[in-house]
Amino acid sequence: MSLVEQQIVDLEMWLGKKIGIAYKTAIAINEPGGNSEEWINLIAYYKLKEITKEERTKSVLATGLKRGAPVSEVYEVFNSIVKSASNKFKKIKRPMDDNDEIKWEKLRDLIDRIHGDTLKSYKKLVVPKRSMFSFAKEAAENSEGVKSFNNDEGFVMCCSGCGAPRLKTTDFECDFCGGSFANGE
Repeated sequence: MSLVEQQIVDLEMWLGKKIGIAYKTAIAINEPGGNSEEWINLIAYYKLKEITKEERTKSVLATGLKRGAPVSEVYEVFNSIVKSASNKFKKIKRPMDDNDEIKWEKLRDLIDRIHGDTLKSYKKLVVPKRSMFSFAKEAAENSEGVKSFNNDEGFVMCCSGCGAPRLKTTDFECDFCGGSFANGE
């Protein structure tokens, strides 16, 4: 094994280990947006600032986090690992050997995408999946002057003028009184 190949293998192993530890430590936290002694130590190891309790609460409310460390902290930990890996990678000279160059390029590509891929995977596990309709429902419920009917079986936008249901998703005016579904008029 050439020196470059050994450096590549060592960095791949280091990167996998560091990402794995961070991922497992973050996911092991049962409380949504919580922390653990291991997580706090990890944040300190990477010289990051732990977010406040208020920021944790906001994060949970904004994302609907089911468990695990806050996504923003996980992002920063992964970011620190990737920056360190990038710095280590820069010290590996581009190989002249075709086999080593393929491995070198593969590692470079891994470093470029690992942060996003790993964060996406983490989010899939800790943030509930929202349907495309949940955003419309939330917007409608938060719209001033727009009434709606909501129960466990479904959601219906209602006219603020007469209370009639919106019959078609393409309707912006009430079929009954001419009121607007968009702004509650």
